[in-house]
Amino acid sequence: MPREPFAEGGAPKRSSEKEPASFLRDLGLKVVVVMQKGGWLLFRRKVRRFPPFRGETDARVSIFQGSRGKSPAPGRKWSAEDKTMCGICGIYNYGSGAPVTRQDLKAMNDLIVHRGPDDEGYYEHENLGLAMRRLSIIDLSTGQQPITNEDGSLRIVFNGEIYNFLELREKLLAKGHVFKTKSDTEVILHLYEEKGTDFPKALRGMFAIAIWDSRRKRLVLARDRIGKKPLFYAVTKSSLVFASELRCLLTIKDLPREINPAAIDAFLTLQYIPSPISIFKAVNKLEPASVLVYENG
Repeated sequence: MPREPFAEGGAPKRSSEKEPASFLRDLGLKVVVVMQKGGWLLFRRKVRRFPPFRGETDARVSIFQGSRGKSPAPGRKWSAEDKTMCGICGIYNYGSGAPVTRQDLKAMNDLIVHRGPDDEGYYEHENLGLAMRRLSIIDLSTGQQPITNEDGSLRIVFNGEIYNFLELREKLLAKGHVFKTKSDTEVILHLYEEKGTDFPKALRGMFAIAIWDSRRKRLVLARDRIGKKPLFYAVTKSSLVFASELRCLLTIKDLPREINPAAIDAFLTLQYIPSPISIFKAVNKLEPASVLVYENG
């Protein structure tokens, strides 16, 4: 089961009259997300606690942009280039112990080729398999995934971008960690070595992460604080499967396809399906600011 969100206790406080959202609206800008220094997240008029980023500015504003950091010009529609991004997927046959094959992973990964046109990567070991499609942005030459740690006991696939990875990298180097790449992905892996499943608390960015810890037989999934990067998962009688898009999970033969009436009700009422449910009863979305840990089957 997913762990509780990486949050801090306390009662909600009213936003001040001069909060950044109001200021930006006065300038005629559409505010999608406002993250304030007190640790508050304002999103679609809902409030959710998350740990504040220590030492950051009073407010950070995120508006919808293309994956390459550009918004479409006025009057221009989103193009295929605007919609490219990375994607991850994986299979853990905890129940049957059946080996995961490249064919199994490729069937899932091929369905998200539009998310990562630059590269693909695979890792299979006994009953565990990871795959990803990559849009190369950071460390173009050595950032191929999945990435491993020094002794090969950890593997990671990652969709997103970590904005404070250079700062984290310097701290990890000072503690003796050895890096083979210049990517933000490898920083996450070493951060897991240092902090365990609490590692997302130190990350500032947007992310969907899967880490396989072979020593502990542990699969860790994590999603960013506002849920910008999607992550679907399902637990069947024999497997735990996950992916950036729901369509990938439909390649799993024993995954039930029963429609979830609550999801239809939510869509007709809200015009979207909120986490943690999906259109299928057997499939869930990992909630924002959450970590899922599945260990020892």
